[in-house]
Amino acid sequence: MNLSPRIHPALRLAARRVVLLSCFALAAFSTASGQIPDTTAPKTTEPVASGDTNSTFQHQIGRRLWLSGQMNFIAQAHPAFSALYSGANSLDPDYEKALSRVVTLYTGLQVSKSTEVLADVEEA
Repeated sequence: MNLSPRIHPALRLAARRVVLLSCFALAAFSTASGQIPDTTAPKTTEPVASGDTNSTFQHQIGRRLWLSGQMNFIAQAHPAFSALYSGANSLDPDYEKALSRVVTLYTGLQVSKSTEVLADVEEA
């Protein structure tokens, strides 16, 4: 008997895509930020305050590249129930389940002090 929980195939595929995309994005960001000097940001000696933001990764002042994302997963289900009538405008009395997902990657690049390029890639 298999005691491990069953994972919905759509969720498994979405998770694989997100992991691969995240790894690629982190690798590209770390390489790009190490090779491109920031010439447009004002020079500051003030340290970044710790604990002031609600983010997973530390934000650095004066970066030209912006990378963020979000994942939304919504599971819905209802058990089977008895119905006195059914039709086109009625809920199906059989057991039903569904999983909705939206995965979004936000990117931006500051080309100059007055020009930015933004891209929003979304998979639903």
